[in-house]
Amino acid sequence: MNKGKRIAALLIAFAMLFTGILSNAPSAEAAKKKVKIKSVSVASSLSGNKKTVYVAKGKKVKLATTVKATPNKKANKKVSYKSKNSKIASVSASGVIKGIKPGSTKITVTSKSNKKKKAAITVKVMKAPVTKVTLKQKKATLEKGAKLSLKATVKAKKGAVKTVGWKSSNPKAATVSSKGVVSAVGAGTATITAQAIDGSNKKASCKVTVNDSVSLTGMKILNSNMISFSLNKAFSLSAGQISVHAKSYVNGAYRGNVKISALSTNDQRNYRLSLHDNIYTGSYIRLSIPALQGNKILECQYLDPVCAYTDDVVRTGWVGDEFSDDFSFGSQEMGYSQYAINRLPAGLTATPHKSYLEISGTPTQPGVTQAVFTAVDELGNTMTKNIYFAIGSDTVMAGAAAPRYIVSTDAGATYVSPSIVGGSGSYRCQILADPKNSGAHIDGDGDIAIYPKTPGDYTVTVRATDTQNPARFCNFQAVFHVAQGISVSGYIKDAQGNPMEDAYVRFINKNLANRYAYSGGLYTNEKGIYTATLIPGTYDVKISYGDSTESIAGFADNYIENQAMTASRSGYDFTLPLYKVSLISGNTDASLNRTWYINNKRAGYGSTLYLRPGTYTLTSDITNSGGNTHEAWNGSWFSGMTLTRTYSDVRLSAAVRVINTAVQASVVSTPTGQSTTETYRYPAAKDSDYTMDCDGTKYSLPEESVYDTDGDWYADADAYTARVIQITETADYILESYSGYVQLYDQQGAVIEPSSEAEEQKTYASLPAGTYYVGTGSYSTYDTDICMWNASNAEY
Repeated sequence: MNKGKRIAALLIAFAMLFTGILSNAPSAEAAKKKVKIKSVSVASSLSGNKKTVYVAKGKKVKLATTVKATPNKKANKKVSYKSKNSKIASVSASGVIKGIKPGSTKITVTSKSNKKKKAAITVKVMKAPVTKVTLKQKKATLEKGAKLSLKATVKAKKGAVKTVGWKSSNPKAATVSSKGVVSAVGAGTATITAQAIDGSNKKASCKVTVNDSVSLTGMKILNSNMISFSLNKAFSLSAGQISVHAKSYVNGAYRGNVKISALSTNDQRNYRLSLHDNIYTGSYIRLSIPALQGNKILECQYLDPVCAYTDDVVRTGWVGDEFSDDFSFGSQEMGYSQYAINRLPAGLTATPHKSYLEISGTPTQPGVTQAVFTAVDELGNTMTKNIYFAIGSDTVMAGAAAPRYIVSTDAGATYVSPSIVGGSGSYRCQILADPKNSGAHIDGDGDIAIYPKTPGDYTVTVRATDTQNPARFCNFQAVFHVAQGISVSGYIKDAQGNPMEDAYVRFINKNLANRYAYSGGLYTNEKGIYTATLIPGTYDVKISYGDSTESIAGFADNYIENQAMTASRSGYDFTLPLYKVSLISGNTDASLNRTWYINNKRAGYGSTLYLRPGTYTLTSDITNSGGNTHEAWNGSWFSGMTLTRTYSDVRLSAAVRVINTAVQASVVSTPTGQSTTETYRYPAAKDSDYTMDCDGTKYSLPEESVYDTDGDWYADADAYTARVIQITETADYILESYSGYVQLYDQQGAVIEPSSEAEEQKTYASLPAGTYYVGTGSYSTYDTDICMWNASNAEY
C-alpha cells in the first residue's frame, strides 16, 4: 500500500473512532437531569434558629446552609444568596450576613442546580451589640447520666438581643440544649460555650469533665415523708449509707438531721427513702451518699405547685363588745404574704401584720356581712376566704352557716353547724324551706342535716328562734355543694398475699385547689379491705403499715404517683414487704393484746404483727398479768372494805425469726424479781345515798364505783351497796326479791332475821320504826329488783 492510501485509511479509522466516542458520551443536558435537589434549609450558625437570624449593626453572622442533593457531591450543593433589602443587611456569596442598619429583611437561599429549590430566613438587625457574656460556673465534673443547668449572664446596651447559643466541643462526652442544660453522655471532656447570637463574638465557656463511675444523677421529693433518687448504674445501698439534712434558708447551713426509716428499690438504680420526720414545704434538702465513687451529693428545694386556695369561715360578735380576730393564709403559706379585705361590719377595721391580718374594733350594727379576704404569698400562691361576720345584739339575732363541699356516692346524711348570735343566747332552729326535698332537718346536736339524693347544690332556709322570746328570730341559708364521687376499694396485702388489718392508705389529690379534693387516709378493716370515696381526678397514693417514727422492722410504705381515678373501681390492691407474725401463748396466760417492742421501739399491737425479714426479740411493758397474785381483804361490806393486791411483775417476750414467710412465735413470761402493790377502797353500805320507799315500788340495788388510794377509778370492779329505807310505824313488813341473798340490816350492820320466809318474800313481824338497810352483804350480786311494803296493805 502506497503512502497516500495509508494516510487515507488512518483518517477513516480515526473518524470512525471519534464518531463512536461521541455516540457513547452523555450530553450536558442528560448529565444535568441526573442531579436531584431534595431540599434547601438555612439557619443561624450561632443560634440554630431556622426562622430568624439576629445580627448587630456593623457585625457579621454566617448562615448555616444545608442542601440535600443526589448525587451527594459538593458541586451539586452550591447556592446563591440574595438580600431583599441590602440597605438593612447584606449577604456575601459565602452566606455571611452583615448588619447595615436596624430593621428587618429577608435573605433568600437558592440552589444553583435547581433554582426552584430555595429557602428564606428573616434577618433582624439590632441597634446595639452584646458587650459581654459570662458564666458563673467555669468548670464542672459530672457523672455519666447526670445533668447540669448553666445560666449565661449577658451585658448589652438598649436595643440588643441578649440571647445566647450553646455548643459542645465534644458531644460524645456532653451535649447541651438550647436552654443551657448539659447532659453527661460518656466519659471525657467537653467545652460548653455560650456565645452571643448577634455576631459580636462575645462568649463564655465551661469545661465539663464526665466520669463513668457510680453517681447520684437525680433526686425528687415526693412528699413530706418520702424522697426518690436515682443512680447512673446499679449499686447496692443500705439506709445506713445515706444521710438526709434540711435547712430553711438558701444561704443557711444544713443543721437539720432527717432520720431515715426505710429504703426500697427494685433495680438498685432507682431508690425510695421513707423518712421518720416530716420535711416542710420550702425547705432545702441535701442527700448524701459517701459510699459512691462519683457524685455523692444532691440538693433540691421542696415546693408544692403554685395554687389558688379558697375557704369559707363564719365569725360572730356582739354590738358594743370588743371584737378581735386574726386571719392568715394558713398552713399552705410560703414566706410572707400581702393581705387585703374588701369590706367589714361597721365599727371594725383591718390592720395588716407580717403573717396575718388583724380585724378588730367594736361592732356598731347587727346583721351579717360577707367579706372577701385575699392573700398572696411569696411564691404566688393565693388564698381567698369568704368570711361571714354575724353580728348580734340584745334585741337582734344574726345567723350564718359556711357552705359545705361534699363528695358522695350514696344518699347518706351530711351536716353543717350553724353560728347564731344575739338575743338571749338560747335558740331553737327549724327548717323553713327545702326546695329540693333533701330531707333537711335539725338533728339532736343542733346541726343542719340533709340527705342529698343526687349531686348538685342544695340550699336550705333555716329559722333560728330565741327560746326566751319567740317573737325574736333570724333567717339564714345553709348551702351544700354535693359532687358525685367514685368508690375505690381493694386489699392491702403482706409479701405473701395475706390481707393486712390496720394498714393505712391515703389518696392525695394533685389538684390542691379543688374544694372537693379528698386527701384523707383510712385503715383497712379486719379483712384487709379499704374503701375510699373520691372526687374524680389525679392522685398520689401512699400505703403504709406501722409507725415510721418507731421500729423500722414493723414499718413499710409505698408511694405511687399520678394515678388517674376517673371511675369507681374495686381490686385496687397494694402489697407491702412485710410478713405475718402470729404470737401464741407459751408459759403464760397473760393477754397478748398489748403493745410489742423491738429495741424499745414500738413494733405493733396485738397477737398479729407484720415484720420485715430478720431476727428479733419482741418484748412488752412490765406487766403483772400472768404473774402470781396475792389478795388481802380488810373491813366489811357494811362499814367499807379495802382490797390489797400484790402482783409479781413479769415481762413477756418472744423470739422471732422472719425468713420470707409467715411465722409463729411463742410468748414466754419472765419474772422481773419486782412486785407491784395496789390498794382499792370499796364503798360502805352504811354511807349509801340511795333510798327506797316502803310502798311496793320496785328498785334495783345500787352499784357504785371503786377507787384506788390515789382516787383513780378502778375500771375492773364495781360494787353493789344498799338502799336505805325508813320505817315510820311498827308493823309487819314484807321484803320481796328475786334472790334469797337480800337481807334487812339495822344501823349497826346486823342482819335482821325474818319471822317467816316463803319463795321470794321475807316477812318481818312487828318491825319497829326506824332506819334500815336493804342489801346482800356482798359487793357482787345478780339481784336486780327489790321492794318492801306494810303487810296490812292488801294492794301489794
